[in-house]
Amino acid sequence: MLKPKSVMLYIFIMVLFILLFASFDAEPYFEYAAYMDVTDAGMYRALTDNMTGLRPEEPDSPDTPVGTVVEYVLNDESSVIKSYKFILYYLDYAEYPSNGIFDSDLLNALKLYQAERLLEVTGILDRATMESLDSEVLTYSEGKYGDPILYYKDRLQSLGYYPKNAALTDGFDAELTEILKKYQKNNGLAQNGLLDVDTQVCLRKPLENQADADGKVQNPDATTVTTQN
Repeated sequence: MLKPKSVMLYIFIMVLFILLFASFDAEPYFEYAAYMDVTDAGMYRALTDNMTGLRPEEPDSPDTPVGTVVEYVLNDESSVIKSYKFILYYLDYAEYPSNGIFDSDLLNALKLYQAERLLEVTGILDRATMESLDSEVLTYSEGKYGDPILYYKDRLQSLGYYPKNAALTDGFDAELTEILKKYQKNNGLAQNGLLDVDTQVCLRKPLENQADADGKVQNPDATTVTTQN
């Protein structure tokens, strides 16, 4: 028969042994305590799916708001898709975009663009492709249409290159080509008749800092550039 002192010592050793191994096993999960799902469904998953109820969910990327779509695929529709279709259009990879639907034409245009830019050719409008498209320097040329062209035509009209009451369209026509050559000559730019980056930068300056249709500059010393609306 064991003596009371021996029994107490045995119990103490067993409790110490249990606590030691229990704390060792539980330690990796202490940091996840705040993420534990203690609902019925969560506890069921914890017991039946390799302890998934104890795993913290992946936090949202700090630069990606909750619900933000970071890539677009065939048949998606969005104003974002339309904006990138316009960039591809100005780069001569696609036709004029009439909507924001991800169609087969966009799929083919993306594959060609990705291949030529040494990106992974997926045909998906993913983050890497969007970043590449955003970095493109666009030149607008004869035969193109869009809001940027109308914006620059409006600037030219304010400088007297178009009649004051002329109705402007968003099309880049032969008339605009000739007007741009005149504008470029008056402002010391290469006379190529294109809305290239140098011409765009010059046109975004305050109107008083640009040469008008008569070649006059009201305030040639200022260098502030306006932004496109």
